[in-house]
Amino acid sequence: LTWKLTAGRPAPVVNAGPEARRIAVLYFDDATTDHSLGPVADGLTEGLISSLSGASSFTVISANGAAQFRGTTVSPDSIAHALRVGYLVRGTVDREGDKLRIGVRLDDASGVNLTRSSLAVPAASVVSARDTVATVVADLIRKQLGQQFQLGVERATTTSEDSWILTQRGEAAQRDMESAIARQDTAETSREYAAADSLYAAAARADAKWSTPEARRAVLAYRRARAARIDVMSVRRWVGIALQ
Repeated sequence: LTWKLTAGRPAPVVNAGPEARRIAVLYFDDATTDHSLGPVADGLTEGLISSLSGASSFTVISANGAAQFRGTTVSPDSIAHALRVGYLVRGTVDREGDKLRIGVRLDDASGVNLTRSSLAVPAASVVSARDTVATVVADLIRKQLGQQFQLGVERATTTSEDSWILTQRGEAAQRDMESAIARQDTAETSREYAAADSLYAAAARADAKWSTPEARRAVLAYRRARAARIDVMSVRRWVGIALQ
């Protein structure tokens, strides 16, 4: 694994308002030509948000808050204004031979880049890259802003590459299901539900000790039942798992 640090423009005067202690991690962009790394980009983003949320020096915007800007063309300064943050973390994921190239950058609320870094990780070791990405971003923040930024520990994680990527793909299929529900496309909803459920089930088999896939499956079943107006009690087994 390799990484490098690149300085951005000279830092402007640090915002002294309440936004100065608020930061948003935007969903990383899938920079591949075939857009095949979307689930990986989403998983790295959400893992980073989870890790940084343990910091006491800053308030980190939730994944739900950042998700509304996933894939949009809204300018960085407008996003910062909408989320009332002083800083944005942005990133990209691309292929580089048998490795993944992960780029991260720290911008101020006006969109000016303060500093950036890039990492090259083996494509087969993307799970281990999560902690490295979090460490590098925390280091960028600490060096640029002079704050102590302690990382939180992501709960109930997995060391299984297969389980992690299958879960990310399941979440992507679940988002497609939600879009189909909003369009009232019954056939597409059923297809995406089946795809997401199958992926979560495979993720659970890949790491029987990791509870996240089963919990995701429970939420999926509940949402499907509500959308299809099925008796919610028919999915009580999965809901029970989610509440454990």
